[in-house]
Amino acid sequence: MDISLINPKCFSGSKLFGSREKLLEECVSVLNIENAIIAEVGVFQGVFSEKLLKAFNPKMLHLIDIYNSDDTWNYLFKKDQHLSYIKNKFKDSLNVNIIHSLSWDGLESLEDNTVDFIYIDAGHAYEHVKLDIEKSLKKIKKRAVIQFNDYTNYSVVEGFKYGVFDAVNEFLVNHSPKIIGLSLANKGYHDLAVLIER
Repeated sequence: MDISLINPKCFSGSKLFGSREKLLEECVSVLNIENAIIAEVGVFQGVFSEKLLKAFNPKMLHLIDIYNSDDTWNYLFKKDQHLSYIKNKFKDSLNVNIIHSLSWDGLESLEDNTVDFIYIDAGHAYEHVKLDIEKSLKKIKKRAVIQFNDYTNYSVVEGFKYGVFDAVNEFLVNHSPKIIGLSLANKGYHDLAVLIER
């Protein structure tokens, strides 16, 4: 999708941030609500999940993942231990709902028009991101924020092309949400956040 087709009004007031955490703080400020219902789509170690909990202090955080990954970064778990690791990590958090499923199926399980904020960081193929966006649009309230991780087509995995950039740009062209901002990251794995008002 040609990025030049994005409505220039989408960029009005947009900001640039040095980290996804700073962009998250801006999203919290833009929403300015209490008792938010939020979702993280793609959880891995649950590191950003903890940051979401701290930033929002939400009424509910839905953690959606297939929980079938080897932690090859910090070696905290093997794929058959992934789900139990996350369950143990958040066992004392009464406002966390762990959903063990494919991202789009997990999103589909949420009630329509109930979610204030969604963080999308699951499958990075174009088709997967596009489906996650479609499902998310059904689940968010009339005023909500979606933050996209790894807003790039760059991939260090040989033979695999990230489709996040293309899928998100297609969404931007077709829906013209307000772009809250972009956060820069190493190797171009940026985050982009948008405010949707319908």
